[in-house]
Amino acid sequence: MKKNRAIMLIGTAALSACLVVGLTACGSTIDEAKSIRGEEVTEAEWKTALSEIATVNTAASLAASPAADEAESPNFSVSYQARSNATISYEGTDDAQSATFSTDITTTVSVADRKIHATMDYDISLTGSDDVVEMLKTLMETDEDLTVKGTLETYFAFEENAVSLYLQNADGKWVKYSSVEDVTGVSTVVLGQIESCIGLMDCSKYADAFASFEYSDEDKGYALKGGVEGGDIFGADASFVIKIKDGRLAALVSEGSGETTIGGLSMSSSAETGLVYKFGGQTVNLPNV
Repeated sequence: MKKNRAIMLIGTAALSACLVVGLTACGSTIDEAKSIRGEEVTEAEWKTALSEIATVNTAASLAASPAADEAESPNFSVSYQARSNATISYEGTDDAQSATFSTDITTTVSVADRKIHATMDYDISLTGSDDVVEMLKTLMETDEDLTVKGTLETYFAFEENAVSLYLQNADGKWVKYSSVEDVTGVSTVVLGQIESCIGLMDCSKYADAFASFEYSDEDKGYALKGGVEGGDIFGADASFVIKIKDGRLAALVSEGSGETTIGGLSMSSSAETGLVYKFGGQTVNLPNV
């Protein structure tokens, strides 16, 4: 399959719309997503399956959809896994002047009644030469620590043509925010990861793009022709596969690797991501604030 350059999320809010990808682990969500065999469908069946989640607008911008109040709210859950590894070095130098950036993200998402509940376990690490680390952070326009590990629980509510975000503060109390930009006390590295997960799981933007995909028996689903367009701090070649089963979206899979040079830094990365969907049976109750 022909592949183009893909966007790979590093973790900053500025890159939150990027595709997050990572390496497979045994028994992982990625393995499950890859093992699912999607069915060949008609264009009408494709559009119905991908439009089913469109009433919750989960774009990375988190802008509410006016149509949401006029349509039945979707009810589904998503298991998400992403791992990525990249080696960064000064162009033309040896490994002594290099750094390694890695992410290990596992997220469970429930969607019901125009609300989203997401719990994410994250392990993000940037280690190596201080000079390379600082240069990369400059390119990313951040002065935050890029080595963080923990769990983040959050809620999104889509109501009255607006989106509310709920997060716990340092005292464990829930706080309601009107936008991601208003959040304090939470790393933008981590917020970028949760935004990317929420944005990626809504693939309703492909509902009218049936002709851009072709069924691949090898990939067990519909592969995007030419792969994923893009390219940012890290560049990679990546495939993107959508799987539909029993008339509904069943899984998404993306994987790839690549090399790029930017700002005097050479970068080599390999990555994979997997999402598995289950429909029905979800309830989301917002926390008291």
